[in-house]
Amino acid sequence: MKEKHKFAIYVAQSSRVIPEELYREMIIKITDRDICKRIKDVLRLQNGDELTIFNRNKYFDCSIKAISKNEIEIEILSKSDIKPLKPEIHIFIGLLKKDSFENVLYDCVELGATSITPILSEKIHKNWFSESEPLGESKYKNRFEKILIAAAEQSKNFCLPKIFEPIEFDTFIVDNKSQSNILLDVSGE
Repeated sequence: MKEKHKFAIYVAQSSRVIPEELYREMIIKITDRDICKRIKDVLRLQNGDELTIFNRNKYFDCSIKAISKNEIEIEILSKSDIKPLKPEIHIFIGLLKKDSFENVLYDCVELGATSITPILSEKIHKNWFSESEPLGESKYKNRFEKILIAAAEQSKNFCLPKIFEPIEFDTFIVDNKSQSNILLDVSGE
């Protein structure tokens, strides 16, 4: 018998779906409209189906016990801390065009990257990243966060990497001289 796909859904830390005090509970009622709609109407999950719910710290394997119009009751089957893969992977990548950079973000989550830092060099097409505000206030922050979450939900690698502000290539070389680095050059061997 073919095993059924198990969906994963990110729940923001600020969400009341799984508040810290409920980490010990075994039955949780989800009343968040967006999450309920996604589980019922988009994923079309039903009573007895299993799914994984995660935030930045923990993930929960769950089973759906009851679905009503405004509420979904789930039973937590297991809970685990999210830990980065070892060894940690820090990606430094030349600043690409926006759509290509977003593809790299998605792939980095699948690979288990711990952090992503764009590098500014003479060869970049345009410094679109630094033309806006710092990343913490950037219009790109929410977009990048959504891409990381989508990749985590799809790949089941729940450890979301940190995205750092771009640095100059010369700064990267000086700061990382003593570490083991792997340089991937398209024209290299």
